[in-house]
Amino acid sequence: HLTLLSPFLLTSCCRKLSEERPHVLLNQFPCETMVTVKDCLASVARRVGGTEGAKWLPRTFNLKTELPQFISHYQQNQERGQDNHWICKPWNLARGLDTHITNNLNYVIRQRESTPKVVCKYLEKPVLFERQEVGPVKFDIRYIVLLRSVQPLQLYAYNVFWLRFSNRPFSLDHFDDYQKHFTVMNYTEGAQLKQVHYDDFIPQFEKQYPEYPWKDVQVVSISQHYHSEPKGNCIG
Repeated sequence: HLTLLSPFLLTSCCRKLSEERPHVLLNQFPCETMVTVKDCLASVARRVGGTEGAKWLPRTFNLKTELPQFISHYQQNQERGQDNHWICKPWNLARGLDTHITNNLNYVIRQRESTPKVVCKYLEKPVLFERQEVGPVKFDIRYIVLLRSVQPLQLYAYNVFWLRFSNRPFSLDHFDDYQKHFTVMNYTEGAQLKQVHYDDFIPQFEKQYPEYPWKDVQVVSISQHYHSEPKGNCIG
């Protein structure tokens, strides 16, 4: 059966429960914020992948504690002629709230004046989906996963997934255009919410990217996030 516990009780009683009642399943893991809050997730990724971080997470800095390191990295990118677009995100908000995209260093630094944020390398060449009525747009995929155990790792992913799409063709400009750079439209007044069933999406994706069968993309995408040494590059 399933037992629901408060975070405090979960943390203080989890070991005792696991020893005395190993058959009981909990709906949370202690300290789960280490992977659900952005600044903690970035720290965990660095523990896995070293200074550069895990391969599945673009380079990320905590603006509260790592501003000098970010400035140094930004300047190195500039000297090398590398892309320098970044996205600033609050540690623990969602839905694109107070999120900003820029290639201006001073603008990034000013973000420290509001809510605590991380700054993450913005993907300048994301995988796009061709919407017939719009053109090539950004999209994201939401999976439901069940983490059964950490040691040994046991994780299950539901094959049914949910999709969200931008409403305007992607390009590296007009960063204040929410419908060009973001995909969460169900909270945006006046924005079209594009819905595609996963069964319809898969053949369309494979038609647009015939060299990437969806079954392979799905396996690699999930395995990258749960292995310290990914076996391939994630496209999805």
